[in-house]
Amino acid sequence: MLSLLKSPLVIAGAAFVAGWIVALLFKWIRSPSTDEDKPGHEHQIRALDADLRVATKRLEEIEDELRAAQNELRTTSEASELLGKTLELRDAELAKIRKSLATECKKTVELRRELTGRAEETIRARVQIKDIATERDIAQAGSNVVVEHVQRLEAEKEDLTGRLERSITGEAGADEKPSEETSEETSEETFILDS
Repeated sequence: MLSLLKSPLVIAGAAFVAGWIVALLFKWIRSPSTDEDKPGHEHQIRALDADLRVATKRLEEIEDELRAAQNELRTTSEASELLGKTLELRDAELAKIRKSLATECKKTVELRRELTGRAEETIRARVQIKDIATERDIAQAGSNVVVEHVQRLEAEKEDLTGRLERSITGEAGADEKPSEETSEETSEETFILDS
């Protein structure tokens, strides 16, 4: 209906009809009004009057259609403005969400970096703990070997002291051979410790 009223053909047609009716009226007004000269003059007036009523009615219909189209256009423009405002609000919300998302992404990247750093520190700490445990085990094994060697040396010392006391008391002849073996073992152990 709106496109019909915007059509230049409809407007031109309405203007043509209105102009034609006005021209007929002027022609009728200027012509001599004598019934003797024109026998169908009354008939012509009635026809013009009927044409005028039809044109007036058609003009009123076109004006009504124009008003309806203007009202529809006004309603549509109001709806369009409302929709535009709604879209602007949604665009603003979308911009806020995008900004928030960018901020959250940055925070996530920072947290990942921090977690990666902590994981690396944890791995390094575990490796250091394993290294320390290995060193402790090696040191403990070494100290165990030293303790065992010291105990063996003390036992040999006691054995040698006992033999020496026996040799001093007179039993030295029977124990000379074993004391030589013991001194050889002692010299071998001393060599191992020095190396």
